[in-house]
Amino acid sequence: MGNTKVVTVCGSSDSMDIMAVCAWVLEHDERCIVHCSHLLPCWCMDGVGCDVVENMDLCFEKIRSSDEVFIVDLPGTLDDNLQRMVGFARENNIKVRLYSGDIVGRKTDDKISFHGDDRVNKEMDCWWEIV
Repeated sequence: MGNTKVVTVCGSSDSMDIMAVCAWVLEHDERCIVHCSHLLPCWCMDGVGCDVVENMDLCFEKIRSSDEVFIVDLPGTLDDNLQRMVGFARENNIKVRLYSGDIVGRKTDDKISFHGDDRVNKEMDCWWEIV
């Protein structure tokens, strides 16, 4: 198991659903270990809300322990934190892969069927289903 590739999946909290599918594709197709942020569903939050608590130190530690970083770079989601993560990975000679130009992104797109005109509505509620 010592030679198993480790990949950290990074993206905006608005893309958590897509990140989960990417993580599954990476584990399933590339047989690698995947680090990813985790978000509790709203029904499990006891009224606290669904916000992700950013812990950049933990994100950087996940990246530091990885062979690759997979960035879910959906339009409008490449914020300052993601850019910092990409910069950190490159400074540490860790391979960076982008959803927009990667086979994992295409396979994720194939698994997700979006409904309506927009993938994400104004409230950032995502309407999708696995096919």
